[in-house]
Amino acid sequence: MSYLSKRAGLRVLVVALTSALALIVVGAASAEFPTKRSDPSLRGTPQEGQTLTGLTGQWLDANGLPCTDCTMSYTWQRCALDTSGCADISGATGYSYTLGASDVGRRIRFVEWIFKRDCGAYNNAAGTQECHDVTKNGTSALTPEIMPKPVTTATATAPPTVQGLAMEDEVLRATGGTWTGPGTITKAIFWQRCNTAGEGCATVVGATGPTYRLTVADVGTRLRVIETASNEGGTAQSPSTPTAVVDELRPTASRPTVAASKVNLPNRLLVDQLVAKQTGDKVTIRIRVSDTRGFRVTGILVRSQPTGLLVGSSAARATDAKGWATFVYSATGAGSTYVYAEAAKKGEKAQTSVSSANLFRVRVK
Repeated sequence: MSYLSKRAGLRVLVVALTSALALIVVGAASAEFPTKRSDPSLRGTPQEGQTLTGLTGQWLDANGLPCTDCTMSYTWQRCALDTSGCADISGATGYSYTLGASDVGRRIRFVEWIFKRDCGAYNNAAGTQECHDVTKNGTSALTPEIMPKPVTTATATAPPTVQGLAMEDEVLRATGGTWTGPGTITKAIFWQRCNTAGEGCATVVGATGPTYRLTVADVGTRLRVIETASNEGGTAQSPSTPTAVVDELRPTASRPTVAASKVNLPNRLLVDQLVAKQTGDKVTIRIRVSDTRGFRVTGILVRSQPTGLLVGSSAARATDAKGWATFVYSATGAGSTYVYAEAAKKGEKAQTSVSSANLFRVRVK
């Protein structure tokens, strides 16, 4: 073979090798990296209200090291119990996810997404570089079935209290206690009557408000309130400390009078005082009515019957807010005379039931 022929053949071989090398350099990008070495995982309690935390998997680049130029993103998916129907949970794109009511009865998994732009070498001769995008994902194992939030009853951190004088016809006032617990707590109270030791308590029928007016039936007992607190977990109760033993109705500095309706047997009325004031021939007679407990009594009808030196109307008068009935007479002379006074409740006759009478001596000028 001539020198020229050998040289031509060599040129053809070089061109062929160059073309082949160009194909290798410019050809398809390298095998799709990164390679998944382990799937992501998650941890947390599968129960409504609890927070799950996602743990990333491991992805390796072509050199077998963790991929440093990869872009990561995350989603959470909700699946049926049989693992079917998995779908992204709207807005759940972080490392953690708090389980809600919509997750109860379902299963959850954490999904890790990885993105990498995979490119071959740059072809200087052609001025091109072949690249393509690689997106892969790994999924964690599914959680067990998500259970509903455990609901417990409310707990009383401070009991209710009762204020007021423990005496017949006085008003007791209840103040609710303090409660803690899940869900919406609804509170209510009712009153109970207990023995003198504060035991053997029985509910007072119809007494469910924050105030309670003590009656004769409460005398000799103690009162307390029971506060109930209800939520999705049920109803809990908290009792107040019982009051002092309820006393019979009696006068106090703030309550020296009672209404006529509060005087009943065995208590009786007393016509216990008469005060006379004279101006010229005008004589004003004031008669006070009390009862055997010491109360001055309002609303009692009093009849006054003067004799001798006093004349005027004997029509009945009702005792005022301080227990006094007032009469006005004219004097016809001077000296001593008498006034007979009867006191009775409206609708009752004198000398019956709790009525009373008295005879007073009056000096007229």
